[in-house]
Amino acid sequence: MTMNRETLINSILAIALVAVPLIAMGMDEPFIITLATKVAIFAMAGVGLNLVLGFGGLVSFGHAAFFGIGGYAAGILGQPCAQL
Repeated sequence: MTMNRETLINSILAIALVAVPLIAMGMDEPFIITLATKVAIFAMAGVGLNLVLGFGGLVSFGHAAFFGIGGYAAGILGQPCAQL
């Protein structure tokens, strides 16, 4: 069986995606776990947009709306409470 370059790179990335959380938990590094989670979320958003644009030929602004709503909610909830 011969592997072309694309298959090899995809295999390495898949192994890395499985290995990073396991290594981070073994090293007790919550930052790396959080970072890997954010990377996975952005990757899923990118893949979803790629599917909508590639197969459907549709421009979806719904992805940006969810990111905007999440950003505003995080900003509002991150503000310190006012003293009464």
